[in-house]
Amino acid sequence: MAKIFISYRRGDTKWIIGRLYDRLERWFGKSWTFMDVENLPSGVGLGQHIETVLKGSKVFLAVTEPNWRTGRAVS
Repeated sequence: MAKIFISYRRGDTKWIIGRLYDRLERWFGKSWTFMDVENLPSGVGLGQHIETVLKGSKVFLAVTEPNWRTGRAVS
């Protein structure tokens, strides 16, 4: 089970998340890193899988964008 859980919104941060994930995966290994799109097994419900992975994680990495509190992406 992954130990580093990457949480992000698909607004302004999506360009950097891929790079961050790649570097963490290279350093710690694929089994240690979790990012929803990259690590979701087929046929598994997203919500349930995320909850399971999050409970087993040691690190929760939240990446925010400038307007994350308002819920509006920056153009």
